[in-house]
Amino acid sequence: MKWLPLLLLIAASLFVSLPALAQVNPPLSGQSQWLTSNGVVAPGQSGVVLEVTVVNSGTYPLSDIRLTPQNSSPLLLYGYSNGSPSFYVSELQPGSAYSFTVTLQVSSSAHQGVYNLKVSSSFIEDYQGVNFPASESFTVPVQVIGSVQLSATSVWGVPSSQVEVFPGESDVPLTILIENSGTVSATNVTLYLRSHFPIYFNQSRAIVGIVPAGGQSEVQVLAGVYPNASVGSYYVPLLVHFFQQNVSLNATVVVGTNVKVAGSVFGQQWADQGEEAGPNEAGVPIQFSLMYLGTLPTLYETVKVYLPQGFTNSTRGNYVVFTEPSMRSGEVFTLSFPVDIGSVPLGDYQFPVQVSWVVPEGEGQVVEVNQSSSFSLFLEGQSQVQATVLNTSLLPGGVNNLTIVLENSGSGPTYNVSLTIQAPQGLSVLEQPAEIPDIPAHTNYSMEIPLYVPTSDAGEPVTLTISGDYVDPAMIQLPLTLEVGLYVQQSTLRQEPILGSVDAQLQSGSTSNVTVSLVNVNPSPLYNVTLAFSSSEVDWLSPAQLEYHLIPSGGLVTFNATVTVPPGVQGVVPVQLTAQYYNKQGQSLLETTELTLYVQPSVQSTSPIVAYLHPSILLTGEPSTTQLVLINTANSPLYNLSVTLSSPSSYLNQTLITSSFVPPGGELSIPLQVYVPVSGSISFQFQAQYYDQQRTLHAESGSVGALATGSIDIVETGISTVPSVALPGSLVSVTATIVNYGTGTADGLLASVSPPRGLTVISGSTYYVGDVAPYTPTTFTFAFQVTNFTKPGTYIIPVNLTYTNSLDELQNSHLNISLTVASNATAFFHNFHSFSSGHSSLPKFALYVSLIVIVIVVVGVILGRRWSRRT
Repeated sequence: MKWLPLLLLIAASLFVSLPALAQVNPPLSGQSQWLTSNGVVAPGQSGVVLEVTVVNSGTYPLSDIRLTPQNSSPLLLYGYSNGSPSFYVSELQPGSAYSFTVTLQVSSSAHQGVYNLKVSSSFIEDYQGVNFPASESFTVPVQVIGSVQLSATSVWGVPSSQVEVFPGESDVPLTILIENSGTVSATNVTLYLRSHFPIYFNQSRAIVGIVPAGGQSEVQVLAGVYPNASVGSYYVPLLVHFFQQNVSLNATVVVGTNVKVAGSVFGQQWADQGEEAGPNEAGVPIQFSLMYLGTLPTLYETVKVYLPQGFTNSTRGNYVVFTEPSMRSGEVFTLSFPVDIGSVPLGDYQFPVQVSWVVPEGEGQVVEVNQSSSFSLFLEGQSQVQATVLNTSLLPGGVNNLTIVLENSGSGPTYNVSLTIQAPQGLSVLEQPAEIPDIPAHTNYSMEIPLYVPTSDAGEPVTLTISGDYVDPAMIQLPLTLEVGLYVQQSTLRQEPILGSVDAQLQSGSTSNVTVSLVNVNPSPLYNVTLAFSSSEVDWLSPAQLEYHLIPSGGLVTFNATVTVPPGVQGVVPVQLTAQYYNKQGQSLLETTELTLYVQPSVQSTSPIVAYLHPSILLTGEPSTTQLVLINTANSPLYNLSVTLSSPSSYLNQTLITSSFVPPGGELSIPLQVYVPVSGSISFQFQAQYYDQQRTLHAESGSVGALATGSIDIVETGISTVPSVALPGSLVSVTATIVNYGTGTADGLLASVSPPRGLTVISGSTYYVGDVAPYTPTTFTFAFQVTNFTKPGTYIIPVNLTYTNSLDELQNSHLNISLTVASNATAFFHNFHSFSSGHSSLPKFALYVSLIVIVIVVVGVILGRRWSRRT
């Protein structure tokens, strides 16, 4: 029994150590998960909820379990004012779990990684029916792997409508964009602003709020740019506060320029105005203009012009350089330089231009802005067209072929040569020349123009005016004019050798200079000529007398004279010319002739009303429609305008015209019906009344001039042919009768035919008809050869009629004459029928055929008998 106490002590020790022997490891363990949108958090984030799951990883049940999370740097409890939170679990079987949530803050000093959250626990462990109280601390691993990666950019204005900001501007909206490329959204983001040259802010901070992960947020602040800033891009430091931490960022801000530096090159040309340049020429001047379009004056500019291949400067270089002084906006410099042109083809050449503008900018800054431009010049070659008439004289009473030669003596081609020939009254240009497409360089082009000369002009000199235009190689239209004096031949000497004309536009009540031209149309010269002038209606001031030692045959003398027209004198005014001279036989002769002047009616220059007719050429003998145009030339309006028209020799369908208001420069157009009985110059008088702005009544008078000519309407009224039926291989004469149903005479009418195939005109393709008065039948005749191969049928022969009206305007009209060609058989029946007198020709025709057959048979029989006798 002495061993009993010892045994009891050993048993008690074993009882006490049984729980320890049952639980080898701590019975509790845990795991965690962040309850965020993406399950991650970043250092510095606060108020984030962590779900902790505790597992009974032991082998015995646990009861009365109390769990208390502890601050475990960098994981700190957040928002618990009464200490650490505790969570109670009544029972937890082995392998079962219990979850609770806790709000934490991750220290901003933490780095990405896995941290342990310490949890204190107390519980009762049931070991085979025996409860043992216990307590222990265990750790739960927590991942901190999220990140916030911020960057900043900025734009002036808003991203959808950006603006350019210049030095010196203030209170301009600046949008700062904060972008988060991390995995965690930054919350409670505050932006602290610091002014840094050249940008300053109007505020010190701005609230951004949330910057979502993978997204961006923007905030708008007011900022400005210091006036002495230079153009460029600048970094502005920004301090961003979030998650209890500050991050420094740099945003790029662009400062633009309100200084426009640019120019324009224009006005390029060969410097000798009107001159054309060509190959193999030296020292050809070129000029162009340079305009500065910038906003600030330049310090200076350098202009470099590169020459195209084949062009060189005076030192055989391929460019020229100019350095020009300061230019202001809108200022223009004209630059010129000579070039040597080699053996290059004609065409367009480009001259590249490089301009370097040097301008001040910012605080002591100098900026050089380069601008490229170019201009082109067309190398035309020498283009010059001259017209020459080869005829020296004309034959009266017929059509003369006028030979005109156009010579292009230039080095470049000439295009679209157009000519118009004007003949004096009485002569008729039957066909104007057609447009010539081109005349190559150094070539001639010859043409023949039909010109009718009446017999009344025999022995007279005539002057033809050739006018027109052509296009040179530079596509510039140039004029072409020529006056040609020709002599119309005659059989006897002219008794009045002096022919005169006056070129002037005289005004009633004024003194004017006139040009007088006198021509010696005598075939022999005149000697010691004394000319004297006098007039009973105008004052011929000077020269009263002229003397010429010699006026050769065909010679032209021209001089200026001064004439005063008294008020009220108008229309055609005669001036008497007395010429005393000696002929080549030494005889003293005296000739008196008459010059005519046309004096326009006087015009009140103070009247603000200008009136004219459009069109101004009216028809005589029938109503004409025209427009009376009234223009207010004053600088103020006219009120209650009333115009009364009158004409002593013409009829007007409307004589009173009114208008309540005519603005300055305003125009009234009133349709009129006018009946003019005679041709020539006519005049309509008008009386006008109106009120000005001061309501003062004014009365004006004036006249409107026009020209009247008779209408010409030529109609074919009959056709006759000789013989009456045309046959293949025969000659036929066709006579057409025409009547002029107009009110004016067709002067010098010439008929021209263009026969169709199968007909050949043998009498000449033109027929001079002469003057065709109204309602007077007139005829013309053409002879045609009908070829042997002409098919039967009716042929239409077009006839072109050329004539002039009373205003010497060349006009054309067209007629068609018809000719019927029959077959030979048809002609036989026709001729046979012409000899019969009854209504039926068939019996007589059969009788004649029978007689012919009988005669042939008798002759055959007689010849047969004679032949048989010989044999």
